[in-house]
Parts: sequence; C-alpha cells; structure tokens
Amino acid sequence: MPAESRPSWARSRSQEDADRAARGCSTVISAMSGFGPRSGSSPDRVDLAGNRNLLLASRRSGTEHFIMVSMHGAAENHPLELARLKYEFERELMSAPLAWTIVRPTVLTETFAAVIGAPMRKSGVALIFGDGQQKINFVSVHDVAAVLVLAVADPALRGKAIDMGGPENLTMNQFVAALRSRYGSSGATVHIPCAVLRMVTSWPALAPDSVRRTVESALHLADTGHSLDALPARDAVPDVPLTTVSQAFALL
Repeated sequence: MPAESRPSWARSRSQEDADRAARGCSTVISAMSGFGPRSGSSPDRVDLAGNRNLLLASRRSGTEHFIMVSMHGAAENHPLELARLKYEFERELMSAPLAWTIVRPTVLTETFAAVIGAPMRKSGVALIFGDGQQKINFVSVHDVAAVLVLAVADPALRGKAIDMGGPENLTMNQFVAALRSRYGSSGATVHIPCAVLRMVTSWPALAPDSVRRTVESALHLADTGHSLDALPARDAVPDVPLTTVSQAFALL
C-alpha cells in the first residue's frame, strides 16, 4: 500500500463514521458488502445505504475520485438482490459530481476456496450445490487488488466500468478437484440437489435472511453458471496479472 494511503474503519450505517473515514482523502475505494451469513448486516444496509453514506461523505470532503467494487452482471432485473442493489448504487455513483471508477469482478477464487476448503481440510468432505457441472469464471483477489491500485494512479480509468474476470471458466467439480490437489485432500464430495436449495429459498422460516440470500446465490450459480470471456475487457488493463485458479491456490 502506498505511503499516502490508509484504510479506514467505519460502521456503514453511520454517516458520522463515513465522514470521518473520507476526510482528507483524494481517492476513496469502497469494497464493502453486507452479503453472507457472517456479515452481520444485509446488502440493503451496506451495499446500498452504506455506499450512499460514503459517497455523501466523499462529496462533503472534496474527494476527487470514488472507486467502487461492484459485481459482474449487476443489473436492474438481476434475480439476486445483491446484484440489483449494486446496480442501483452504480447508477447513483455515475451521476455524482466527482470522478468514478467501477470494478465488476466475477466469482472470487479465494472466497470459494475458503468456503469449500475449510470443511474439506477438517473432514475431507467437499460440499457442492447442484451437480457442479455449470461453468463459472473465477478471478483472483490479487488481480482485483491490482486493478484497484491501477485505477488510483491511472486517470484513463476514470469514468469507466471494468468487467474483471479471470483466465479460466471451470465447473465447481473442477474447482474442488484443483483445491483437493492443493491441500492433498481426499474424501467425499457431496452434491446438494437444487431442489433442496429451492426449498430453503421458498420457505423463509427455514433459514435467516442472510442464509437465504447465500443459498439463492448458490442456486443461481448451480442453475445457470457464470462463464465469461474475460480477455477483451482486460485490454483496458493489460498490466494486471491473469492469475489462474491453481496459481491463486498456491498463494493461500
């Protein structure tokens, strides 16, 4: 991290905290999210309201450049709430009176490696939602971090939304096999049928909202996949590495 950069810790729902975090910053990078059962919050409170607070704070403090980590495929009519809220804030940021850059990563390699790898390393069991046959594009957090650093320094990336994918489209079965190879793990791979996932999403009483949102996301990937030809979008950032899944695993 450059010497003049600093991380700031703040409660996303607090405008006072956001004002303090943005004070004196020429560039603000927001990678906040309320998604997931361990987030302690929700996408509407963090990905939308929290980003709104931070954007207002950035405008008040005279910030020149706001960089947002969104998600690939964010759209008004996306089936996932998170993607719809990311899109809503993207529109607000694009119309704000300051420079902006939006980075839209696909599925993060290291996130899934942690989710699948923790039980695998403990018991040898790997859980896969659905049959694991849909192709998914995985991008490493190292690549995403590199493009964020570049966006801070390169004025040519201002006013641009960058679709950030990785070099590989793998099935979840292939992903798990590569992760087993990395850890030298053997054991059962359990496929949870999509019908079970639909039951959880259809009956709110079965799980808290945070878990339901996670299951909805897993069901979306299991049903439709998320493949991408990432190379054309990488033309805008040719110096950013193209980290394969195996290379990312080696860095875990």
